[in-house]
Amino acid sequence: MISFIILLRLRQVYRYLQELGILRSLILVLAAIIFLPRFAVELWMNNPYYLVAFWSFVLLSIHLQRSDHAFLKNISIRHTYLYTIEYMVLSAAFIGLYLQQQYWWGAAILLAEVALLPYLPRISGVSGAKKQYWWDTKSFLSPLHFEWIAGIRHRFVYLFTIWFLGLIFCWYAPVTPVISLLLGMTIPSFYILCESKEMVEVLGESARAFVRWKIKQVLRLFVVFTGPLWIVFLLVNPGLWFVVPTVWLIVGLWLVLAVLAKYAAYSPGEQLTQNNTLMGLAIMFTFLPPFSFLINVFWVIRYYRRAVRHMENYLTT
Repeated sequence: MISFIILLRLRQVYRYLQELGILRSLILVLAAIIFLPRFAVELWMNNPYYLVAFWSFVLLSIHLQRSDHAFLKNISIRHTYLYTIEYMVLSAAFIGLYLQQQYWWGAAILLAEVALLPYLPRISGVSGAKKQYWWDTKSFLSPLHFEWIAGIRHRFVYLFTIWFLGLIFCWYAPVTPVISLLLGMTIPSFYILCESKEMVEVLGESARAFVRWKIKQVLRLFVVFTGPLWIVFLLVNPGLWFVVPTVWLIVGLWLVLAVLAKYAAYSPGEQLTQNNTLMGLAIMFTFLPPFSFLINVFWVIRYYRRAVRHMENYLTT
């Protein structure tokens, strides 16, 4: 059964690449080949244990955002065993590298995470036949922000964990920028869900006004969400004020692009999972020198025009 699930994963990747098309798949693979090894080498050169911290967080992010727990339980799969195999496959190269370089603690930390992470429980409860959470997003977010309500519900443990850790350690200069970037990488996934046509018609007077309103909405929510971290950051590190506009510019481009990509391909009630690939490329290009982040600026301009033009099919100009 485990081999069946592994083959299923490979088929899922293959079908996803087919949906993307040859050109987009090629760009994605090339960007990953260029970006990931370079990033890993830079972390290693600064401190080998930075790479441990980075990959540990990647594994934690993957685990906390998984949505296949119920599926595996229904087909009587030992999900902890499967998760262990998958995380070991993903981490084998790094573990081998640390063993080869005799960084025993690095290999031990990764092995411990691979062994323990599959047993990390989910924070939820069941009431009757309906699954309910011990928190209620609607109590502090308007239904107009339905993307955020759905996104936070789906990734609550992950988002709460990194936000809470950021709040505790935001006095330390690197923490708030890193946490903000991590949140900025996650929030675009909120915008793959399309609302109903009726909701668009109620909220928008014109295509241009509607798209601009959604852009202002996502930027305002992000500032509110990360505001407490940045306030403490500035109180403790006033000399690093320039970090604030830099990080907000980077994340702002991601968030605006996520909104524009959604409405450039909007279809009532659909989930635009293909937009995740675009956002992955946008995040990679941000950190590829020199000036590759300008590609994101170009994409924002391009997708703004496409979003307005597409939404004219649903709203008058």
